[in-house]
Amino acid sequence: MSKELIKKAKDMLNSDQTEVKNPPSKKLKRLFKNKKKISIITAAYNVEDTISTCVESVINQSYPFDQIEFIIVDDNSTDRTKNILSSYAEKYDNITVVFLGVNTGKAAMPRNIGLEVHTTDKVMFLDADDWLHKDALAKMINKMDENNDDFVIGQTIRAAKNEERVHAEFMSYKERNHIHPSKMPYLYYHMGPPSKLMRSSIIMKHSIRFPEFKFGEDKSFFIDVLNNCNYLSVINEPIYYINRYSTHQDTLTRTMSPLEKRLIDLEIIKNVFEKKLPIKKEKVIMKRLIEYDLLKTCDSYAFIRSEEKEAYIKIIKEALTLLTSRKYDIIEEFDSPLLQAGARLIEQDKYEQFIQLFTWYKLDQNKKILIRNKKPFYVVPVFEKDNKYRYIEISLYARAIDSYVENNHYTLEFEVFGREKESVYQVIIRDRKSVNNEIKLDVKIEGNNGKFSVDINELDKLDTSLFTVFLRYDGHKLINIKRQLENKLPNEKRNLIFYTTKANNLGFAIREKN
Repeated sequence: MSKELIKKAKDMLNSDQTEVKNPPSKKLKRLFKNKKKISIITAAYNVEDTISTCVESVINQSYPFDQIEFIIVDDNSTDRTKNILSSYAEKYDNITVVFLGVNTGKAAMPRNIGLEVHTTDKVMFLDADDWLHKDALAKMINKMDENNDDFVIGQTIRAAKNEERVHAEFMSYKERNHIHPSKMPYLYYHMGPPSKLMRSSIIMKHSIRFPEFKFGEDKSFFIDVLNNCNYLSVINEPIYYINRYSTHQDTLTRTMSPLEKRLIDLEIIKNVFEKKLPIKKEKVIMKRLIEYDLLKTCDSYAFIRSEEKEAYIKIIKEALTLLTSRKYDIIEEFDSPLLQAGARLIEQDKYEQFIQLFTWYKLDQNKKILIRNKKPFYVVPVFEKDNKYRYIEISLYARAIDSYVENNHYTLEFEVFGREKESVYQVIIRDRKSVNNEIKLDVKIEGNNGKFSVDINELDKLDTSLFTVFLRYDGHKLINIKRQLENKLPNEKRNLIFYTTKANNLGFAIREKN
């Protein structure tokens, strides 16, 4: 497939219908001594409202702009995008713009054309809707050079109106330096371009390209890249901002049905299967693709409201059946007991029970929890008492038992149960809409009892907002603390309140006094 993709990209690049402004190869002959250090590749189509923000974020980097090779491939836009890009190309000779004469309809081929054009040993992809933190390239390049890494991951921020939140926090919740990819938990769980810098030699040596899928081309590309990396590092600082201000409803991914996406996921699973990777590596990738992409998406209104539920289920069944020839049970690798139960039901062709299970799980807002032998279980009322899945284990469950204020400190005592109990290590009081407005606290766990305390003066330093209180465990994972109490804390200026949310979780609010 890669040879065909490379040939197609070259043919399109050399077509009479394609126009290239500021080709990098000609610039290098003219400015050989000033060789660029990094290539930024952007695919653009009808992005007149966002492309200037994207381009300016690269131009205004703290890293020297004259050492950046910025390649933008326009997929035959029909709005003002072409005019905007032409203006930038006329002003900056290190901005290369490729204008395609034919619309490909996907981001894959424009990115592949960008790979054919680029000339540097470092590559980063930037979507035309998004933008970079001003220090992004300086931090990413310095990290790669210092550690001699093949791949560097940064923190991605999802930006919307009055809201900024960390996206895929499991990738960047802590700094990591020069580790083997196998030592990075959940590495294959975020396969999009944001906040990723890679050695172009890996891409070119192994002929890795984006397949022309309508959806999921990123997964296939980055699986191949990471499978060929020896070392990577992680930066726990903002690098890349995903634009959620603009909905861009006409994009191909957003117009596809969930079922169409799952069919493409199945094709990706088959492609990975055919690679015959080492079993340990294959298990990690298959776990992500089947548990996260196929089964977890059934925990959604899109699934329970769909008239094509059986078609969904048959896709999962086909994926599970494919792996029966392997010497491992992929369902045993799952993190979630709920998704394990769902997979077993499909395995046993109990499709109606699968639908009942996920409909109950999505719609029941007051699920009954049973603690048995110090283990927490959901009580699934849609199943009879003799059904194996009447009780489904919960990996971790916490509930408040008491709270009080003493010596200007708020203290919460809680119970915690589940197989992940020993990995609980932190409490986070986190603003629901802002990245930097939070407090991290130590937590004490003895047996099944936990406790944390926080200075009220420290709480008062936070900006006015609504907060969620989480237990953090197993590295990046978060759970709520269930609670039915409310406490107003003593404060002269503002109301500081720990309260119960509508979903029966522990929340915290700071409100101005009237």
